Amino acid sequence: MSTRERPVLLCFHHAGASTSVFTGWSRVLGGAAEVLPVRLPGRGPRLREPRITVPSDLDRYLKDLLDPLVGRRPHVLYGHSLGGLVAHRWALRREAEGRRPPALVALGAVSPSLPQPPLGGAEPTDATLLEFVASLRTPTDGAAVDQGIWGRFVLPVLRADLRLAIALANDAPPLPEGAVSSPILAVSGRDDPLVPPGAMAGWADRTRAGFTEHTVRGGHFFAHDTRVPGLIAEEAGLTGAGIGSRNRTRVRSAHLETERAE
Repeated sequence: MSTRERPVLLCFHHAGASTSVFTGWSRVLGGAAEVLPVRLPGRGPRLREPRITVPSDLDRYLKDLLDPLVGRRPHVLYGHSLGGLVAHRWALRREAEGRRPPALVALGAVSPSLPQPPLGGAEPTDATLLEFVASLRTPTDGAAVDQGIWGRFVLPVLRADLRLAIALANDAPPLPEGAVSSPILAVSGRDDPLVPPGAMAGWADRTRAGFTEHTVRGGHFFAHDTRVPGLIAEEAGLTGAGIGSRNRTRVRSAHLETERAE
């Protein structure tokens, strides 16, 4: 298989985050795929750029950024929380345009329905939002929430991302148009109070192919665990430098800017 045909794993981060969420994923996958985290504007080195809060702006941004990069290369998507809504929407648009669909759409810690308060509904205060985010974290998530740093740098990004998440959920196409032809892997954290195991079952209606649920250890931010890319690779049949063609059981179990990831 040529280098141009090497599979791509596009990774979409959660609200308030950037591409560092996926540090270490490339090492886990080895040569199985090229890991390309996708950074939304308004954070990191693109901090001064306008943040995206409108679905149509997101569509244009991803089309300009990703379509030339992916082309007809085999690819897999992973979106965590807000990133799950972004990944599913991008897959739908590509399919509507007659482009090659992803071999797998993997979605973590997100429901297709509207976010629950305090993430949805009335605008929460800074104190409420900080308290809520801190409640979602587990010891395996890394550094604790520093209220000073979060108040200055993270909360403005988080608020914009939450507006985008609500807009994406409201703007989701009705079924059956809102279902992708790719299989969906729904991953939840065992200790996630926001999207607990079973809360992602609604994604089963948003695929015309296989649907699998899997629960991993951790809270809402379990994407920091490098066991997650191994799970995605197994489900997608990523082996060596290609996407395998193993049969996927249709099962419901109980349990910008792109950057080359390290």
